[in-house]
Amino acid sequence: MKKEFRRICADRMRIRIQGDDGEAIKLLMKKLEERGAFDGLGNSTDPDGNIRTATILVSGGRGIGSKEFIPTLRELASLLGGTFSSSRANVAAGWADRSRQVGQTGKYVTPKIYIACGISGMDQHLAGMIQSEYIIAINKSSTAPIFRVADFGIVGDVKVIIPGLIKAIEETIGKEIKR
Repeated sequence: MKKEFRRICADRMRIRIQGDDGEAIKLLMKKLEERGAFDGLGNSTDPDGNIRTATILVSGGRGIGSKEFIPTLRELASLLGGTFSSSRANVAAGWADRSRQVGQTGKYVTPKIYIACGISGMDQHLAGMIQSEYIIAINKSSTAPIFRVADFGIVGDVKVIIPGLIKAIEETIGKEIKR
């Protein structure tokens, strides 16, 4: 209960991104570094690894628009040493395998960092990922329920933000992280 209260009241930061606002992405990176979010980066070099044991999850929802964007999410997961996961909507659409699904009808996960890309954050999904240490939400809708539990929220288009985030991570952390 205390963890949820902290997320809702004290520790949430909303960053608004307009277009490809690189400064907002760099601010997000700085705040995550300050909080030690990247200490001992992910335990996987396989973006298709086990989502239950992953330290970092990059999860895609209906808001990614199409299955063609999933390789970009996998690229981000790989860069971070994390694993790709998905919402139920993408599994139902055939964009992701059922073994990738987070939520009540999928798997419960507890990564250090959970990056929700285009996920609205309905209760079914939140139940499966609420115990994540850091929740980063990226969604076009500023009223998406995912922002209620997010430590960091970015309001904007995932198709602009994720490539910008990949670039910022490469610049911030360096190329020593192997893809």
